[in-house]
Amino acid sequence: MDALTYFAWGVLAFIFCIIVGLLIWLGGMPGKIAKRHHHPQAAAIEICGWLGILLGGIGWPIAMVWAFTNPVSIAVQPVEPRSANDQLESFEKRVSELERELAESKKQGGENA
Repeated sequence: MDALTYFAWGVLAFIFCIIVGLLIWLGGMPGKIAKRHHHPQAAAIEICGWLGILLGGIGWPIAMVWAFTNPVSIAVQPVEPRSANDQLESFEKRVSELERELAESKKQGGENA
């Protein structure tokens, strides 16, 4: 083998090292971004990023978008159960209000005619 063959193999090895380094850098990027933003699911995002790179880049964009999202926490306030009598009273009150409004609208309708 001559010097040009060794040079070609060296260039190929260098390109291979650059590609491997780039894949390692890209695979860890979503997890690092999620940790920097204190995302509560940073570990899952990191795993999704690595699996995305290992599976040909399919899940990697999903991991990147997920890393930049802010999860919304929904505060659920407990509702106190009302007794049947309380519900019945509120329904009766609402029915009487609706009956009064209906009578007023009929009265106003009769005066306009």
